[in-house]
Amino acid sequence: MDEEPRVGSRYLDGRYLEANPTWHEEDAPEKAGWILDMLAAHGDIRVKSICDVGCGTGGVLDALQHRFGDDVRVVGFEPSVVAVRLALEKRPGVEIIERGPTPDDGPFDVAVVLDVFEHIEDFYGFLRGLHGLADNFVFHIPLDMTAFNVLRVRELMSIRETLGHIHHFCPQTARASLESTGYEIVDERFTLVAGTLDRNQSLSVKLLRIVRRIGFKRAPDLTSRMIGGVSLLVLARSADDRVA
Repeated sequence: MDEEPRVGSRYLDGRYLEANPTWHEEDAPEKAGWILDMLAAHGDIRVKSICDVGCGTGGVLDALQHRFGDDVRVVGFEPSVVAVRLALEKRPGVEIIERGPTPDDGPFDVAVVLDVFEHIEDFYGFLRGLHGLADNFVFHIPLDMTAFNVLRVRELMSIRETLGHIHHFCPQTARASLESTGYEIVDERFTLVAGTLDRNQSLSVKLLRIVRRIGFKRAPDLTSRMIGGVSLLVLARSADDRVA
């Protein structure tokens, strides 16, 4: 019997691109805006260098470069040759290193890690390995573990198959994962990609999206735990006493 492909290979062999042809580029400007708003809320953070860990096709990277200009070094790290090739075709001026980062690449003032560690088998090891890369970290963590998704297990399996999420978080386990790997949470906020209603979507999907939007505006924490579609944006720093 042929060996089952390793989970991470989907990003290298084109399977992820086949399931996600845009590599989520449509969300990049909104995500970059969240990062900028988070950093602006903390005026003590000096940004002269910023890196994007798992930058994909470079949409967020490009938006940050346009915002900060040439005075700030903006670098992406991406191990998928498929994503890097697409990034350089669309944005030949961006700086992308075709591998994951190491602490020796730093220190950057800020490292952004958006929708990344839910894909990684040893995500504790990955998070610990980022210490020393930057003075400040901005994590964005999808919150897939919801009451709705547990009741409809096929939704979790669809997320696994199409998006490649092999770990599923709720707000509490997302925070605990960061704290357990040596990070101090400085700030956080819930996010919901605005998106647009597609007329080709089923009525049930349209209704769910409307309910999600209303719920997010009134009670984002509860919506994240019940309905889903919500993520957690976290500003963190390496804690003085790391948990082993």
